[in-house]
Amino acid sequence: MTTNTPDPFPQILRATSSDVPSIQRLHRALCVEERDNGYSANQDVDGAASPEGTRYVEGRVGGDGLALVARSNEAVVGYLLAGFRTIQGESAAGVESMFVPMEFRRRGIGSALMSAFLDWFRTSGVPLASIAVAPGNVAAATLYRKAGFADYLLIEEGRTLILTMRQSGDEGRKKSPFR
Repeated sequence: MTTNTPDPFPQILRATSSDVPSIQRLHRALCVEERDNGYSANQDVDGAASPEGTRYVEGRVGGDGLALVARSNEAVVGYLLAGFRTIQGESAAGVESMFVPMEFRRRGIGSALMSAFLDWFRTSGVPLASIAVAPGNVAAATLYRKAGFADYLLIEEGRTLILTMRQSGDEGRKKSPFR
């Protein structure tokens, strides 16, 4: 007799080199979704699988920034890539890419990935965090605002909303499990 038991809540883990193909597959799905929703009509959906894209993902996985995966029953069901950048002359930790496939949404996976990113940000020593989103992606923008991000700037003729968050107090001294 088989029973249909729900997947346990996915674990949020630091990505390893064996996760690179899964991250690339999910990034392609993100690009297709963005293209199909009109965010970027000229989106290169295979960019993450290109040699340059592979080097970028491998760099994040290797510790140049942050690479996280959400794993459920050994399958990668979401990812987040982040790195450092400069915004208006100020150092920032920025979410560069994050995706959870439709069939795994509304289960708290995006919130868990964002929470892990914020742990990393709080220990990064930089004063600012940032993330970009298509203004029409209401679910994602709502998730980021609930996490504490605030609208900062609308760019690319209104197609991209930049949200930011500032460190508060002594947060940069806390230890992150993703360091």
